[in-house]
Amino acid sequence: MAVTEVEEPKRGGKTQDLNILKWLYSFTGPFRILMAISLVLMILTALMELAVPYITKTAVDKYIYPSWGIARFGNNTKDREFEKSVTEKYGSLVIPLGGSSYLIDMSGIDNADRNNLEKLGTVPKERYLVIDPSRLDKDKLARAQEIIGRNSALFEESGRVRYISYSSLKNLGRNDLLALRSDDIREVIMLSIVVFAFLTGIFILSSTFTYLLNYSGHKIMHRMRTDVFSHILDLPQPFFDKNPVGRLTTRVTSDVNAINEMYTSVAVQFIKDVLVVIGVFVIMFRLNAKLTLFVAAFTVIMGLFAGLFRMKLKTVYRDVRRSIAKLNAFVQESVRGIVLIKLYNREMENFDRFRDTNKENFKANMDQLWVYATFRPFIEFMSVFTIAF
Repeated sequence: MAVTEVEEPKRGGKTQDLNILKWLYSFTGPFRILMAISLVLMILTALMELAVPYITKTAVDKYIYPSWGIARFGNNTKDREFEKSVTEKYGSLVIPLGGSSYLIDMSGIDNADRNNLEKLGTVPKERYLVIDPSRLDKDKLARAQEIIGRNSALFEESGRVRYISYSSLKNLGRNDLLALRSDDIREVIMLSIVVFAFLTGIFILSSTFTYLLNYSGHKIMHRMRTDVFSHILDLPQPFFDKNPVGRLTTRVTSDVNAINEMYTSVAVQFIKDVLVVIGVFVIMFRLNAKLTLFVAAFTVIMGLFAGLFRMKLKTVYRDVRRSIAKLNAFVQESVRGIVLIKLYNREMENFDRFRDTNKENFKANMDQLWVYATFRPFIEFMSVFTIAF
């Protein structure tokens, strides 16, 4: 039997091999500091990516869109108890309007109380801009009083404060609006600067840890390929009689590249995504624990499906690697022995064998494609379905 016909040995169902992992880890020695730095930068990048939407939410909910709402409690016992708990708990954020009505700064209310106030209809969707003279300096107070005097029909009064609905702000002039909302505008500008700084930080840190990881990955790949080739040179002649040159070439080139790709792309992105997902779940749980539990339930379902996908992909990916090695081996041996092939007029027989080998590689790639074609649409479907649910 020619060496090109030797079948690629098939391994068992075990996915991990501790000895191989130890062998791979041995190549990381001089680069572990770079890997640790990259991990720290990844954590910082993940925190910044989580902070950007949270800062944006704060800017919209507290400064761009007024945060004050009017709460009107009912006369039943349950509403009275809720009214008492809210007024006692958020004294400085509550301004009595008379009866059972209050102005409440919704930006300072706990998520649970806020959800109850909005869900029960106690606080409608309309928001109000509150002008509190005690919080304004002399110049701003004089300007605010002048604006309120010219637009008295738009403002309502309660004790020391005046307030205007968000829908009525469009009736004010641009300069008046800028004067009344100068503090909000200043806060929005500050938050915009922070967001820009975080986005710049994300760009710089992402570029840095990507470079460090790819640099260390290529250095590790260089050492690994040198070590593997040195090992091949030390092997006895009978080994080369049983293993085609193309298969050994695949081990030194594409297989090492696959390990580097796993290290620089898959593993790195996985760690970063895990950090972001954990942070997202923490923030979601603080905002709405019940909704987060629903999302977590669907996440478990996707995790189970991903486990099945992993088991299937393990098999098909091994078949792909095996077929690539076999194809490379056949092409290598055929080109090296082209003189003998032509001398004995074996072109058609050799082509038929190549067609079978190439077909085997095609089938392995189609099997892998089918697995991905099933997995990715399912994840997309579950993502959309979870949001819709």
